[in-house]
Amino acid sequence: MSGERIKATRQPGKAGLSTRLFLGALAVILLALGGLGLWNTQAVSSYNQASANLEQNLAEAAKPAADITKLKASQGQVDELFHQAQEGKALLLPATRRAIEHNAALSGDLTRALSRQDHLNKQGGRDRQGRSADSLNRKKAQERQGLDEEQRKKVEEMLKHNQDLQSPSPAPSSNPSGGSGGQSKPW
Repeated sequence: MSGERIKATRQPGKAGLSTRLFLGALAVILLALGGLGLWNTQAVSSYNQASANLEQNLAEAAKPAADITKLKASQGQVDELFHQAQEGKALLLPATRRAIEHNAALSGDLTRALSRQDHLNKQGGRDRQGRSADSLNRKKAQERQGLDEEQRKKVEEMLKHNQDLQSPSPAPSSNPSGGSGGQSKPW
């Protein structure tokens, strides 16, 4: 043994138990955050689609010759999209939740106004059977106008307010550099 050296072979050491537990917990946390991100992305996607449809319905409802029955059907689909976007409210980011709630309230207002108008139109159709030709012509002229003046003002106000809200959309930006066009820096 005098001339022999004992070579200590070093085996790659295993990570300690605390390190493995920490890495496992970190992986679980990252998976949970990824799931929350996907949930919010889906909600924002539903919100954007519903908001675009809501804007179209508001613009259509403001027209004098709007077809209330078609608008009411379309508005039912918009309400369903907002309902989908609001699922799991506790998991949504606060700005996203507020934007969805606000536009869902606007959508509900429009749905109620369209339902009222549709009900009035149907009631007017039953009342006309006993009226004279003059009153029948006046009622037809009112029906061609679509929404009454008060409802039209409310719809226009909702449309204006909704356009104001659309500018700071909670949707993630597809352009991470923040610039539009121009030079893109790699860092």
